[in-house]
Amino acid sequence: MKNLIIQTYYKDNIKRNTVNTYKQFPKLEKLSKKCFELYAKNIGADYEFCEKPETAKQASAHWLRMVMFNRPKYDNVLYVDCDILINRSRLTDDIFKHEGVGVNKIHFYNYSKYSIFNAGVTKWTRKECEIMKEKIDDYYHPTHNQDAINRCYLDNVGPIKWLPYRFNVTHKPTTDITFRHYAGSHKEKQNLKRDIVWNQWNK
Repeated sequence: MKNLIIQTYYKDNIKRNTVNTYKQFPKLEKLSKKCFELYAKNIGADYEFCEKPETAKQASAHWLRMVMFNRPKYDNVLYVDCDILINRSRLTDDIFKHEGVGVNKIHFYNYSKYSIFNAGVTKWTRKECEIMKEKIDDYYHPTHNQDAINRCYLDNVGPIKWLPYRFNVTHKPTTDITFRHYAGSHKEKQNLKRDIVWNQWNK
C-alpha cells in the first residue's frame, strides 16, 4: 500500500478563525508540519506540504482541501489541517490501519440522519478520491466547507465509516489521544499552559 499525508497552507487566503489561531499560536503551522513529517516517516507514508492552490477554486480557504483528490498514484490519502499537533507518545499510531473517512463530530446536515465528519482530518481511498474528484465541483461554493464535502460523500460514496475519535480531538486532551486539533470558535480561549500536546512540542 502506498499512502500519502498531505497538508495545505495558503497564507494569503485563510479563514477568519484560522487567522485568529495563527495570531495566538504563531508557531502552529510549522510545528504541525514538523509533526506530520515525522509521523509519516514513522509509519512508512509519504508526506507533502502544499503552499499554493492548484486551481482557482482552491484559492478559496474552504476549498484548499480538495487538493487531496488529485493524488491518483496513492492507495490512501490523509488530509490534515495545519492547526493539528500529534501526541509525541503516539507517533507510531498508524491511522492507515483503520477504516473510516473521518471522526464523527455529532453535527448534522439539514436532517438528523446526516451525522457528519470534521473535515480537518480525512482519510480517503483511491476509489473515494476518484469519485469525489468527479463530483465535488457540483457542490462548490466559496463559503462551503465541511457541509459540501460531507454531502458529496453521502450522495455519491455512501454511508460514512468513522475513524477512532483519538485521531481528531478538539476538547479536553488527555494522554490517550493521537491528534490534537486546535479547532473551532473556542480556539482563542484555549489554556496552553495546561495543554498536554502543545507543551510536548514547545519545551
